[in-house]
Amino acid sequence: MPPPTSDDIVGLDMMVRGQVIVPGSILYEAEAKKQHNAMYHSNKPAFYVHCKDAADIQETLKFVTKHSMELSIRSGGHSICGSSIRNGSVVVDVGRICHVDYDESTESVTVGPGATLSDVNVHLLRRGRMTPVGVIPATGCGGLITQGGVGWLLHRYGTSVDNVIAMTIVLADGTLKELDHSSTGDDRELFFAARGAAGVLGIVTSITMRTYPMENVTGGLWAMLDDEKYS
Repeated sequence: MPPPTSDDIVGLDMMVRGQVIVPGSILYEAEAKKQHNAMYHSNKPAFYVHCKDAADIQETLKFVTKHSMELSIRSGGHSICGSSIRNGSVVVDVGRICHVDYDESTESVTVGPGATLSDVNVHLLRRGRMTPVGVIPATGCGGLITQGGVGWLLHRYGTSVDNVIAMTIVLADGTLKELDHSSTGDDRELFFAARGAAGVLGIVTSITMRTYPMENVTGGLWAMLDDEKYS
């Protein structure tokens, strides 16, 4: 299949509820600057698709498959190796899927992949709850939670992914899967694998995690100096 024409890309833009940003537009250059690592500010993806929901992701995956294009997935843009903004790829930006919903009956929180760690912490703090996430507030939940998530609560409650109890994910063929500990058969295996490698298997649209009662937290710095050097 030949590369997409400008008309093809306009057609995709009309199909999604979000926004397609192409080279030459005012917004295109600014998109790369959203990456946390300035090393990748000069990267040139084919174009960006800001998805607003799972349907947008499904349309984009259909387009990428049809035209045999490479894909990058971006939630917060904190990928150290720049995998969320690769040259020549279609960047599926899920930053607008940023809901945070606390369920009092199950004491769990459901977040969109585009929600930041700060969004989650503030939402739970107001309810006297907390959940294990990372340490940089602007990090997106999608990449961090599904690939580990090491933070201040690690030694008490484990990593972020240890506390994932359910998720929804769009697979490469466009299938939307709702997964949890009650999943059976292939879905059970998929849920196991997605908690650590979700970005390889598909694109997550929501993640549900356990929460815990907010407790007092004490922090500080312990410095061990070389006696000879500092004497």
